[in-house]
Amino acid sequence: MDRLIDRIRLKIALLLFPEPKFKELTKQQFQKLIGEVKNSQEAADLFARYMEMFEIPIIEDKRISMNTWNFHVTTVPKHTYIITFKRGFLYNFDKIFNLKTNEHGTGLNSNILKYALRYNCEEALIVRPNREIYSLNINKLLEYTDEFHTIREEKGEYEFHCPLSFLKKILTITEYDEIDRQIQEVYPKAKI
Repeated sequence: MDRLIDRIRLKIALLLFPEPKFKELTKQQFQKLIGEVKNSQEAADLFARYMEMFEIPIIEDKRISMNTWNFHVTTVPKHTYIITFKRGFLYNFDKIFNLKTNEHGTGLNSNILKYALRYNCEEALIVRPNREIYSLNINKLLEYTDEFHTIREEKGEYEFHCPLSFLKKILTITEYDEIDRQIQEVYPKAKI
């Protein structure tokens, strides 16, 4: 897994500096490229850069705004994903639903799930502020909520919840120093 993360970081370095020429970025410009994700648009942009690294074209990207939620429906060859942004997880998940899992949880809004079913999305991608991307299988989420009744009303809308163990981490790019080191290895003249 670490080798995969290193390859991803190296590809990011190559995307930042596509030509092996002297290029100077301020620390502020660099942090904007790898900084904290603040909303669903930035989450979708991060996913687009991730797909670009692996040369996977994005066929279509729709931004959907519903009540308190903004999310994206993004289509790549053979897959359609729901991309949503979440600041935090549900840290009292087991207490709220009176479960003995001793685990934190996460959830998706019912409106997001309606779009996922409409567009035949099998996976929702949850992007955190620290640029971590998690995949959540929608069918597993629905099966779990059906079996354990982990649906609750929140802000006048329904939220479907599951334990964090249902999430699969796809991408973590948080260490500024490590990315900086790899860029310096690839392009020693780059100043940050």
